[in-house]
Amino acid sequence: MLSFLVISTIFSIFSDFGKSQCFAFLSPIPLPQNHGPIPPAGSETSLEMKDQLRATYSRRSIFVRTSSTFAISFFSSILNPAGAIVDEVLSKKSTISSIVRGTVTISPGDTLPMSATSALYVTARPDRSDNVPRAILDGSSGKPPPVAAARFSGPIDFPFRFELTDEDCTAEGTAMLEGRSERWWEGLDMIVSARLDSDGVAQTRDPEDLVGRGVYKNREDVEVKLQGRGFGGKFVTKKVLK
Repeated sequence: MLSFLVISTIFSIFSDFGKSQCFAFLSPIPLPQNHGPIPPAGSETSLEMKDQLRATYSRRSIFVRTSSTFAISFFSSILNPAGAIVDEVLSKKSTISSIVRGTVTISPGDTLPMSATSALYVTARPDRSDNVPRAILDGSSGKPPPVAAARFSGPIDFPFRFELTDEDCTAEGTAMLEGRSERWWEGLDMIVSARLDSDGVAQTRDPEDLVGRGVYKNREDVEVKLQGRGFGGKFVTKKVLK
């Protein structure tokens, strides 16, 4: 509201100022005050005076509009810095690319281990280790490491749409191919894993957590269906907890 009032005042000042003496220098031919008898319509004198007046007011009008536009733009940038911030955020957002996207679903009849602290973890890793840099592969026991991961807090409604972007890259996912300007995993199919964690702590593994996996290929949305761990998975998880 303050910005609008200030800009309106500036516009009014410029407009009024333009109607007064500040634009006199733009009129090389002064407006006649006592011009004597009005020349006959259509005469050369009449047409000349009309052209002079038209040119004078045309220059004034152009100057007023240009000055007002400049004033509004200048003071808007000062009084509304948030606009510049929004433009910067939108520009940055437009450069963020998607890594994987899809939907997490649940199997009918499964009991959701939901609580106030529940969270959904989604990770993406290449389906093969061909391009994994040796330094990364040695640190991940020979398996392709996750290149992107995200945590989504509850409550979560299913089916749940998700997308992992550049902002979700792991440290391993930011590594570039040697001598090239692309990341080592780009163009590979991705194994997308999801886990609905009952306590929301990534390091813990509860036997009742729901897990699922899907393959993201050809940049088509992947469906990851959550289900219980099964007897073997629950047994191993309980053993680890002990």
